[in-house]
Amino acid sequence: MKKILVVDDEESIRELYRADLSDEGYEVVLAVDGRQALVLLESSLPNLVTLDIKLPDIDGSRFSAGSGRRTRRSRSSCSPPSASSARTSTRGPPTPTS
Repeated sequence: MKKILVVDDEESIRELYRADLSDEGYEVVLAVDGRQALVLLESSLPNLVTLDIKLPDIDGSRFSAGSGRRTRRSRSSCSPPSASSARTSTRGPPTPTS
């Protein structure tokens, strides 16, 4: 069974991923932050990682750099992380229109 590591600081998002991916037949491992995810990356050896790019402790690019070192060291066949975000724009909050 393929294993997916889901990294998100919001419990509702983690649980949504868990429900949907489990229904599709995947084993799902959950992490609440980047540090926990890096530990789980070595111990659970997932095939895929999906992470929130705005984690409270490690941003997506720092996680990707750390995960690359760890997967090489553990000889995991994990794919590069897939980043996700609830943000729809990088320009800041929307402005009211008249």
